[in-house]
Amino acid sequence: MTSKKISIFTDIENIEEKAMLQFKEAMSLDCNVEGALMPDVHTGYTIPIGAIVKTKGKVFPSYIGNDIGCGVASYRLNIVKNSVTKNTLLALKDYILNRCIIEDQTDNIFKDIEYYKDNLQAPQEFINKAKTQYGTLGGGNHFLELGYDVNNDIWITIHSGSRGFGGSIAQYYMKLAFMQEIMSQNKLEELTNTFAKEFEQKNNWSKYNPIGFKKAKEKYINNKIAKYKEEVIKSHNTAGHYGFQKGTKEFENYINDMNLAILFGIENRRKMAEIVKEGLKLILKRNIKIIQKVETNHNHAIVIDDYVIHRKGASYAPKNNLIAIPANMRDGVYIVRSKGNKDSLESTSHGAGRVLSRKKAKEILSYEKMKKEMENIVNNHDERTVDEAPDAYKNINVVMNQQNDLVKIVNVIKPLLNIKG
Repeated sequence: MTSKKISIFTDIENIEEKAMLQFKEAMSLDCNVEGALMPDVHTGYTIPIGAIVKTKGKVFPSYIGNDIGCGVASYRLNIVKNSVTKNTLLALKDYILNRCIIEDQTDNIFKDIEYYKDNLQAPQEFINKAKTQYGTLGGGNHFLELGYDVNNDIWITIHSGSRGFGGSIAQYYMKLAFMQEIMSQNKLEELTNTFAKEFEQKNNWSKYNPIGFKKAKEKYINNKIAKYKEEVIKSHNTAGHYGFQKGTKEFENYINDMNLAILFGIENRRKMAEIVKEGLKLILKRNIKIIQKVETNHNHAIVIDDYVIHRKGASYAPKNNLIAIPANMRDGVYIVRSKGNKDSLESTSHGAGRVLSRKKAKEILSYEKMKKEMENIVNNHDERTVDEAPDAYKNINVVMNQQNDLVKIVNVIKPLLNIKG
């Protein structure tokens, strides 16, 4: 690891031990040539959230994770803060809860479904997830906010991803990469010989119907190997350092389907923004327009020549890009302009980052304290969302200070309404 370029944009002593071990393990692989950790780094699976890993000629589905294309989109509207009253926010909350939380709504028809069907390389049944979850928020740290900036302009901010569509794609390719890693040609030949002998010992009718016998034996072998693979997957963690080499069909298929999931995440956020616009139009009885959009995703891989740059919980930050970085549900969203820092592999944090795991937050944080902190923000929170309380996250001011070399703050959006899925 010491011979490779490593850049860490936070105090090392504040990084969780498990997160650092995950990063060190990843960077110990020969194909992983450069890495960086963002100020919001914390433990994930396989690699930490807030990690960037550059590989030579290999893509690792687990380095991107289940929510491919998860991102934050902020939309500035043509209205200002004093046009939005408490009653407006309460009515809008109900409108959003009825439209963006419940799955499988017939009015959220996914218009581009045929495009996805024509281009998806993974199993087609994953498309069903896209159909039923289009225009919905999801749970966890995903949120939908209405807020105001330093000029009192109103913004919609949505943090969501590719939902079950991206999750199905991720699981499919993680399992495929895992099986390819452990199922060498020698292992397949060994299993084929074992199951062939097994079939022959149970059946002695080959001389009566040799063609039928051969077909039956092949079917038996294929079924037994498929069952063997299922059992192996059940008993192992497939979200490890298993990947596809550039130049293989599996590499190309994963990149193709990952990009489809990223596109779905963008379209999903756009659909929800349209729903909020519709709600505001009905409530305020005026035309609502989006006049600026800041869009970024923080779970992806980019192929550059012979290299693959993986970002898990880190935003792509080429020079002069506008990026939305959420703090927590009390402190809002920072709009920043990126500096294109090469040491960070042109990346920045994707948020404040967790300081408490969900389990730990539910054990030690007070719902009453969270409720008090959020009393001036219209919300749908209850005891079940205490793991998303502001105290579960790092101090956003510290995080932003630690990435002064990566971004410049250009705007701050303070929440008026916060919806959790």
